[in-house]
Amino acid sequence: MSEEIAPNGKAKSGRRASLKKKILIIVCAALLLLAAVPLFLCLRANIRANRRLRGKPRREWKDKAIADISLKSADSGWIESQLAELKSTPADAWPESPWLSDNFLLMKNGEHIIYSSIYYKPEMDRHIFDLFIGRGSDGKWYYTTYHFCVGMLWLRDRLGQPESLDDFIETCYLKEFDGRSDECLNRTWPPPDQ
Repeated sequence: MSEEIAPNGKAKSGRRASLKKKILIIVCAALLLLAAVPLFLCLRANIRANRRLRGKPRREWKDKAIADISLKSADSGWIESQLAELKSTPADAWPESPWLSDNFLLMKNGEHIIYSSIYYKPEMDRHIFDLFIGRGSDGKWYYTTYHFCVGMLWLRDRLGQPESLDDFIETCYLKEFDGRSDECLNRTWPPPDQ
């Protein structure tokens, strides 16, 4: 059986093969494009999240917070004044608290953490994502991205006074760090499985 010859002298089956090849190329290109769009969107979201976590304003805030906490934690007089102030606060005072001040959190067992915290609220034109940095009475540095809200409201009104530093670390997703590095800019909360 001989191939049918077209008027231009080429075999008709060759034209069909060429058309099938072009269709296959177009389908493959469309599939690649469909796969690339979600990949691009995911990459873009990761870049934005990284900017939010590691942007210059947040790094500058972190450096200032660490310097402030370092000074306060080295000053035993400041720590004693915080403890005295908390002890003199009535148990039913609000928004004051007998275990929480602007930079000091006292645990039920007597341990404490000196901290600085910033929270993110889009309506407040604040572009620094939540960050809590503190130095515990155990001498270790901690950080978390747990959202405590304005004036540590979530801790004060919902969670209550932690039993111990370990309890606070576990409940609020604190991670230990060296007290200097940008490691504390990483996200700890919400945990990846939520």
